[in-house]
Amino acid sequence: MKMNKAKKYDQAKPKYHVVPTYALEEVMKAFTYGADKYGAFNYSGGMEYSRYINAAIRHINDFLQGENIDESGNTHLSHAVASLMMLMDNMAIGAGTDDRNPKYLEYEAK
Repeated sequence: MKMNKAKKYDQAKPKYHVVPTYALEEVMKAFTYGADKYGAFNYSGGMEYSRYINAAIRHINDFLQGENIDESGNTHLSHAVASLMMLMDNMAIGAGTDDRNPKYLEYEAK
């Protein structure tokens, strides 16, 4: 007797299984380092958006200059991704200060 396949209407929902798990694990290491150093969820207090961007760019620049590992023992790229994720989270929850150039924000609005 053939069983009918169960129904689940989740086609439009995010597909967590497509996220690269090795990269995600590296980013989790960076977050763990930050939680141990500053406290879990410290980033939720918010700060100027530019500080997250500057941190991400510094880590990317270090990587581009041939340095793979940060002083924390984690990869520069994982810290760059973590910085951007913290910014995205701050934007989602309304934390932090949007200190982008207001003229650029006006230009984008057009």
